[in-house]
Amino acid sequence: MAISLDSNDPGQVASASHIEFETSQPGQRALVFSGIAIPSWNLNDDNNIYHQTITVNLRYPVIAVVNASVSLGLASIGNDDSAFLFATDSDTLCIDNNSQELMLQVDAALSGDPSSLNRFGYQVVVVVTTQSTGISGTIRFSKDVFDASNLTEQQVQELFLVSADTLTVLPPPPGGGFGQNQYNPVAYGQLGGLTWSGDDFSVPYTIAGAPYNVELYGIVQIGPAFKPSGQTTVVTQTGGPSPVGLKVNAPSVSGVDFRVTSYTVK
Repeated sequence: MAISLDSNDPGQVASASHIEFETSQPGQRALVFSGIAIPSWNLNDDNNIYHQTITVNLRYPVIAVVNASVSLGLASIGNDDSAFLFATDSDTLCIDNNSQELMLQVDAALSGDPSSLNRFGYQVVVVVTTQSTGISGTIRFSKDVFDASNLTEQQVQELFLVSADTLTVLPPPPGGGFGQNQYNPVAYGQLGGLTWSGDDFSVPYTIAGAPYNVELYGIVQIGPAFKPSGQTTVVTQTGGPSPVGLKVNAPSVSGVDFRVTSYTVK
């Protein structure tokens, strides 16, 4: 049995955070991850001991683990007056073969009638070999869509929310209908400074830390500072591949550009 948890999902990992800093070795970084994993593992049997591997995707692409230290602690357990066992027996840091993302694997054990291993806390201190992954491009729009010439630097940063997303195609609902595309963000971008030429505005962006070997789609959402009055806006990719695939030997893709247009609904 196995339970997979995503540290980007607060419903699966609470209070997930990490800090990072350079080491004295080129190409190496020191990372500290912490959070409260929420496996919500429940059973009703105090005659047997059950074992489960719980994997927490730390959502950080790396090339290799140099050394590491992991601490675990049971954070929330429950039993209703029976023989019981709650245990986190061992832990392993590994790297996903496809995405190159760092994974924390915890071997846990549980017994009781009923018993619940709801949460456990973790802290990972690790030195890794890494390289910067990145998706970059430019978001453009014309003055007749939105006049951004008088925006402050802070307002420019609120124009758009940019992310790299994986795509899940949901099946049609029971009884007929159409399936839906569900985009799941795995890395978020930062906006650069606003420039313009004539009536055309440009905002560069960079998404760092996206996973390897995964089909990624650039998603641009209109922020609250972008307010074309009485218009419906559309964001269209105008350059670069879609989907984007980052590789260990080609960790960055540039020129993934977008244009914002608008029209009036009558």
